[in-house]
Amino acid sequence: MPKYLDYSNETQTNIIQQDGFEDLTRTVFDVIATNLAFSLGPLGSSATILDGMASEATKDGYTILSNYRFRNRYKRMIYTLILGLCRKMNNTVGDGTTTAICLTNEMLKSYLSSSDDLKRVYRLPRELTSAWDNVTKSLKDYVAEHSTPITTNEQIYNLAYIASNGNAKIASDIANIYKDNPTPSIKQKDSPIAESYVEEINGYDMPTNLITDLYAKNDDLSVDTDHMLVMVMTHKLDVDAFEKVIIPMMSVLRAMHEQLIIVAPAYDKGLEEVTTDQYFNREIMQFGKNSLIMTKYSSSTIGEHQVSDFSTIIGAKPITRAFMDAIKDAVARDGIDQVVDDALSDSSSEVYGLLGSIDKSHISRVNGATFTVNDIEDKDFYKNLVARAQKALEEAQAGSSYETRKMSRKVFDAQTRCHQLNMKTYVWYIGAESQLQKKITWDSVEDTIKCVASASKYGVVPGCQLTLMRGCIELREAIRDKYTPDENGNAYFTTADMLEHDLYNIINTALQVLYLKVLNGPHRSGLIRIIDTSKYTEETTDEDIINDISTLQDEIIRNSITSNQVFDIEKVEFNPNIITSAELDMMVITVATDLIKILTSGNQAICLSEIDDAHEDESRIALS
Repeated sequence: MPKYLDYSNETQTNIIQQDGFEDLTRTVFDVIATNLAFSLGPLGSSATILDGMASEATKDGYTILSNYRFRNRYKRMIYTLILGLCRKMNNTVGDGTTTAICLTNEMLKSYLSSSDDLKRVYRLPRELTSAWDNVTKSLKDYVAEHSTPITTNEQIYNLAYIASNGNAKIASDIANIYKDNPTPSIKQKDSPIAESYVEEINGYDMPTNLITDLYAKNDDLSVDTDHMLVMVMTHKLDVDAFEKVIIPMMSVLRAMHEQLIIVAPAYDKGLEEVTTDQYFNREIMQFGKNSLIMTKYSSSTIGEHQVSDFSTIIGAKPITRAFMDAIKDAVARDGIDQVVDDALSDSSSEVYGLLGSIDKSHISRVNGATFTVNDIEDKDFYKNLVARAQKALEEAQAGSSYETRKMSRKVFDAQTRCHQLNMKTYVWYIGAESQLQKKITWDSVEDTIKCVASASKYGVVPGCQLTLMRGCIELREAIRDKYTPDENGNAYFTTADMLEHDLYNIINTALQVLYLKVLNGPHRSGLIRIIDTSKYTEETTDEDIINDISTLQDEIIRNSITSNQVFDIEKVEFNPNIITSAELDMMVITVATDLIKILTSGNQAICLSEIDDAHEDESRIALS
């Protein structure tokens, strides 16, 4: 019986006490970190994921992590917690999961070896938590300050080459896209042939996704439509509005041989999970086809002007809560037939603009949507919209210096808006000779798109977290410089400064160990291959070889930090072209420190699921 359940079984409660909880979290994390490390860096290997007759090979850290399974329910809870912290990073910058997990593991080892000394420095746990937060923020600020903007197409290629694990075709394709458009919208789609290629299409990019697989008609869980009406909402669609407005409206639109797309930021849980499926099935049974497609966008990630710009392009008004209330009143007063007629044809009506229209659309379950309105370039309202967006961009640029302009989020958003309004979207068709290879390519393209987009916004830094290493050293020295040593050479730091000083040491040690793991590979064969073995004789001992490797490692770390360049294990030289998104470094240190705080929380766990004596749940295990 696991020791971490001793207290809960003894007291018949759902409480796992401090020692047990720490043991549980560290056990789970050690399993994850040990196995995930086999995919770390250029010398890392792929994991084979078996699922019945299907199989998949991937080197993508998040994909590997998300396919791990823990049969024990309590370990599964900790695993889910770790996975959640990595999900945002993966969705934002493409990957970094393996780096964050392995860095956390090294930080944890370094922290535990120093924890007794640290505990002598602070009185209250919140002092340590505050120090972690300050150190994390300072390192993120340091990365932001020392990042550089992407200024050449060669940098795009180099960045993509690293992000795609050395795929020159992917790197070349994305570099060509960015050569024509510095803030492109790129969608992925299954290729009709056994090759991958990129195609430019006309259409407005809107990051809204199908809310159910039922709407999808293509293998990649997408649907293509022609001549649809569109409603654009700025708030959650609830059951009341669905029953009083949408369902009656669909009866009228169906009689007019029209179909409707709803674009909304959220839906009531019951509406999204139950009602829409029931409505879809009823439509199919009664009419042989579905005339309603519901999509959802994230209010937290969509551009500031994207909802209003999209509404203008399709000839609609964004539906606010006040507008929806007016629509309900109009339906109750005038009837749904009159409301639909007024919405489409009476510009003086309060409900005019309720429905916009598009000529074509491609909507994905997970990859956003593209909407096309024919001949829009000739419309005065569109020309005015583009002119306003261009003026906003010029004003943003005028308010910044040249150096700041390249990195300014405001300028980037204004540039992105202008390019979105140019209606140029790129579709990256993914093809390969086998489904296995197609999945590998799909993951590489997806990670590369996210990484390059992130770098375009936040700039680039050298790979292997060199900037974080340099930040630890400089920020640690800055703390030392605040104090003048006494006659014995001792400087007496404040508690806060001492904690932060020691945490920089812990992080820096972990970063350097992680860097060497990347260079050596999971089987420790990397640096051995570049050592000059001609000097070795029969008298050479294993200790001599270990000392040579240790000397080489120290030299590489020292020269990497001095030159601010990563050592290229393939070319056996320091390479300025090994770069990554600055945002990746910022998210890696954030995730790592968050995980450390969880793993060393020193608190009880309260399990809301039932605790029993079995401890084991039956579960399918995904091998990796």
